Amino acid sequence: MTKTSRKKLSALNALSLALSSVAPETDLPAYEHHTKQYFEDCQPAGPVEIHLVKVIARNAWWLRRIPNIETILLNAAMDKRQESVSADQPEIDSRLALALAFCDPGKVLDKLSLHHERLSILFGKSVKQLHKIQADRRAVEKKQMQDAACGPAHDGFVLSAGKNETRVRRNDRLKQAWNAPYYRA
Repeated sequence: MTKTSRKKLSALNALSLALSSVAPETDLPAYEHHTKQYFEDCQPAGPVEIHLVKVIARNAWWLRRIPNIETILLNAAMDKRQESVSADQPEIDSRLALALAFCDPGKVLDKLSLHHERLSILFGKSVKQLHKIQADRRAVEKKQMQDAACGPAHDGFVLSAGKNETRVRRNDRLKQAWNAPYYRA
């Protein structure tokens, strides 16, 4: 195994260590608590809303952890570069090692940045779609409640056809009586 292949393997180990340290499967109770909070906040109804809340929760999980991955990778790259830096002052050593870590040919940080951007866009679209679906659902539910709340049955005026006809005739006679000219005998 050559020196360059060992360096590449070491970089891959750092990446796999960074990714595995923040994957939901490594801290399942924390991930489940995180997801439960999203379900409580969004209160999905139906399979589409449930799926969108799961997508939103998972993307939020990763968006919160990508900076940790970047820090782990930068620290690993700095440790690797620290050996090749030989300045007399420790502050210059660490800054030079950080600069060299950003010049690492692996381009892992660029890929993480693209991944973060993709997740951010997907997160925003999912939230927007969930809000639209929930607004539509609430509008339908509100209309159904209004339809059920408005009507004679809701107010207690449910009459049979015969009783309803009798009531209408009685109201007509009362109107005629009120509108009739008043005579004194």
